Amino acid sequence: MAMTSDSVRSDLARIDALISALNSGPSADPEDEGDRRWLRKERAALLRLLASRRAQYGKRIVNLAEWRDGDLGRPPSRSKAA
Repeated sequence: MAMTSDSVRSDLARIDALISALNSGPSADPEDEGDRRWLRKERAALLRLLASRRAQYGKRIVNLAEWRDGDLGRPPSRSKAA
């Protein structure tokens, strides 16, 4: 199911909060770095999706696959941080 732009922005805010929380706490757990890396990757994917959608604004004919998936050709994975 395609995410609305508002839900993408909401997910970005949650990801930013998680990254901030991980960065502010002690980094004793080696798994934290993997989580940070995964969150940064997901954040970048969501930002690309929003950029792709912004590029569609103003076009008379919108490419629905690009609107839905951005330049990824697939929706971002949401399985780990959910």
